[in-house]
Amino acid sequence: MTATAPKAPTAPGVRSWWGIPYATAERYRRPVVADFDPDRPYDRKGVVSVQPDSGDWLEADSGMGEDCLNLNVWAPEQPADKALPVTVYIHGGGFEYGANTQITSNASGLAATGRVVGVSVNYRLAEASNLCLQDVIAALTWIKQNIAHFGGDPDNVTVYGHSGGAYATFGLPAARGALAHTAAGGNAHLLLIGPAEGAPAVHGTEMDALVGQEKPGRSPEQAERDTRIRDIVLDFATGEQVRLWPAVADRLTSGSVGNLPFEAGDHYQAALGLWENIDRP
Repeated sequence: MTATAPKAPTAPGVRSWWGIPYATAERYRRPVVADFDPDRPYDRKGVVSVQPDSGDWLEADSGMGEDCLNLNVWAPEQPADKALPVTVYIHGGGFEYGANTQITSNASGLAATGRVVGVSVNYRLAEASNLCLQDVIAALTWIKQNIAHFGGDPDNVTVYGHSGGAYATFGLPAARGALAHTAAGGNAHLLLIGPAEGAPAVHGTEMDALVGQEKPGRSPEQAERDTRIRDIVLDFATGEQVRLWPAVADRLTSGSVGNLPFEAGDHYQAALGLWENIDRP
């Protein structure tokens, strides 16, 4: 982080902490989870991962560099009377581009509802992208150890993402356990969100809504959809899936929103096929 970087943006009704180091790592080496220093201000964006282009569009006030393993946290301004569920957003970009500094990674819109504590994570990209999953696991370990400081519940964490970030979540040990559990006859949930009907799939219309943001100049129809997508994410994270689909205990459960090129159930069955021989945890 550069000393000359401007202060990071704030949002009404939300407390924010930017650029918190969650791990350190030597080049092309495994990350080591970092200690949390509660006395630092965390009011400036962190360094983003080195990537193929200039990154002008990343809103990366502190620039690019290898010391990029940091995360942001947003919590409701008024502390709740109990620990809140935690949403952890993993940005997309095909494991070559992206950062937690973009507005499409800014989960202040979710925290402003008072229902969750939001987190967004940086991880190594491009030549070091094979370490992405290790970085995300290190971030989740840090969250488990420290999120209570921000009012979050370390035992109630939902990890989700866009594009490459969504793909990465399927490699997490907890995701593998859930899939193995379901393949053995248990129950788990998969939610797929696609673009609105008639909208291009690339950088789909859901990106801002996934973190509760409002894209400038959006149409009334898009505003309505954004609210629905935001609330779906919140319902999923807070355990209110009954709003999305009926509670079940004896069959696979999947759902989709938007215009997807496949049936969510078909995709779910294909994913489960990869895990059917893994012991149920």
